[in-house]
Amino acid sequence: MKRLLTLLLTLALLGPALAQQGPVVLKEEASSSKLKLGQSLRLTVRVTADPGVALKLPAADSFSFEPWEVRDAVLTDEPPLGGQKRWKYTFRLAPWEIGQQTVPPLKLSYQFAGQTCEASTRPVEIAVAEPEPEPKGDIRDFAGLDPLPVPLWVYLLVALSGLVTLALFWLGVRALRRALMAKKPVPELGPTDWTLRELGLLSDLRQIEQYERFTQVLRIWLARRHQLPVLERTTGEILTDLRARSFPPELIQVVREVLEEGDLVKFARQVPGDAALRLESVRQMVQASKEEKPDA
Repeated sequence: MKRLLTLLLTLALLGPALAQQGPVVLKEEASSSKLKLGQSLRLTVRVTADPGVALKLPAADSFSFEPWEVRDAVLTDEPPLGGQKRWKYTFRLAPWEIGQQTVPPLKLSYQFAGQTCEASTRPVEIAVAEPEPEPKGDIRDFAGLDPLPVPLWVYLLVALSGLVTLALFWLGVRALRRALMAKKPVPELGPTDWTLRELGLLSDLRQIEQYERFTQVLRIWLARRHQLPVLERTTGEILTDLRARSFPPELIQVVREVLEEGDLVKFARQVPGDAALRLESVRQMVQASKEEKPDA
């Protein structure tokens, strides 16, 4: 009876692991479970195939993980282990929306023992938050008093009174801030207000990272404001879609200049000299869209 109970307990513990085994096994691994908008998620999928499996791996850039944008996709061979063949897919994904987001599973078809089978990863849940606001300056202490011809106890009394007053003031400010935050939750910004806020945070487009963020903010605005499918789209495809939807020529011109220069920054790592003019053109275009009705 003890042996039977031990066997049943072992099967119960190993049951979920054994259920995932097969001739082809896919194992997913995410770099993080939490991101901020504008950051990238690194998704690694390891593929292991037993001998006798007929498996033709698709190209890495052929996979889609909507609503995530695929920034980079690479397939690499790994050394065999125990007679099994191994490969690794590495993807760099970017979210476009805030909140709980799901990375869909990656699926592969293969032939084994004369049958067509399918292996799949599990969906990955990622929490996407807004970027952190810039830190505010701290409250500085008051400067010391100039020496006066008065007794020492007067200095001590004044210093103690100042410290007590400062402590009470600071506690009152914190209590008031907590009360205001509890009663008035911060509303989610619409596409136009969010874009204007993000553009205002770009302080120096001569830095490559800020210019890349600039082009990313423009793409997010096109996706949220005009419902354009910018995921996995090149600059040429986005411009073709804008012309097909009869967007104004001046808007297409601004988008073309920013995205084409963004491609040069990404690959040549060189920021154009008139980046500030591009920023102002995009700000005026987004500001003007407040008076227009959203696209259907």
